[in-house]
Amino acid sequence: VVYAGGDFITAGLTPANRIARWDGTSWSALSTGADDTVHAITVFDDGSGAGPCVYAAGNFLHAGGVAANRIAKWNGNAWSAVGDGTNGRIYALAVFDAGLGAGPALYAGGTFTQAGGVEARRIAKWDGTQWSALGKGVTYWVDYDGTQYDAALVRALTAFDDPVAGPALIVGGYFDKAGGDHAYSVARWNGVEWAGLGQVSGLVRTLAIHDAGDGPKLYAAGDFSMADNIQVSRIAKWSGWGWGPVGSGANTTIEALVSVEGEANSQNALYAGGRFSTIDGNNVKCIARFDGETWMQLNAGLVSPGTGATAVHALTTVRNGDQVAVLAGGQMQFAGNERSSNIAQWLEPQQRQIAITQHPHNL
Repeated sequence: VVYAGGDFITAGLTPANRIARWDGTSWSALSTGADDTVHAITVFDDGSGAGPCVYAAGNFLHAGGVAANRIAKWNGNAWSAVGDGTNGRIYALAVFDAGLGAGPALYAGGTFTQAGGVEARRIAKWDGTQWSALGKGVTYWVDYDGTQYDAALVRALTAFDDPVAGPALIVGGYFDKAGGDHAYSVARWNGVEWAGLGQVSGLVRTLAIHDAGDGPKLYAAGDFSMADNIQVSRIAKWSGWGWGPVGSGANTTIEALVSVEGEANSQNALYAGGRFSTIDGNNVKCIARFDGETWMQLNAGLVSPGTGATAVHALTTVRNGDQVAVLAGGQMQFAGNERSSNIAQWLEPQQRQIAITQHPHNL
């Protein structure tokens, strides 16, 4: 089962406001959906006895007709609010257990300054009962006509057990401080305190954990060209001590990453999606596959002929037996040479032609 979120109002032929469910055969709505954009979806068990539920977040104020400030919970039948939500847009959700005895919690990142009525700068924690801040959060103060303005934002979250520093929630976005200390666009929260991860010079839009044969590593991508004073061109890998390049990078924005674990005798693969037309010097169309050494295009890629607006905004995977499908969602009209309206899939490990399903619009 796959949940898709975005700006669409239909999925397949079904009315579905900003969020829909694909069961492998058809699309269905989640009640009346959301009244504005859904940016992030994850699954979390809040310990209430309802079991794992779907959490959706974005810029909406209502879900299923229920007041829900930017974040809501779907239990399979109805929507409910997540406390008092946030006072600004949420771009990212992740579940992380800091190992301090409290169990897993849900973390949200975005442009907000309050969560559940308490000050929480761009990132907050939901424990199933209440919202709380992560220290001083992340900030980037700028002077605008004599007024101080916090321009920070969080765009990506992931949990990572760093072999050097241990488990932490990794936070990516655009900021220069985390918890009041210097941290440049990527930082780690271990449940108690913040620490920076080198220096990324620009906006981090997506994070992924991937093993290219050298152990699990953190990958970051987005709109930056330098990391730790090294040319990296929109994507970089964290070694545990510093940032390094992943090939020669992409010519423009990378918006999504996803790692696929290889079957026996096959390599793991990292997929990147975005607005780029070249990566590592190779011509591609908004999506590419990295085998640990080289990037490759996926047939004719993803395109919207004549519009120039093609972009991959989200990547995820679905497993069916020994077959893995990489799903790409965004703005596209063709996948390979076949008609595809804003969502398509690529099959691993055989790397078949991108297959087509019924699609939501404007994912």
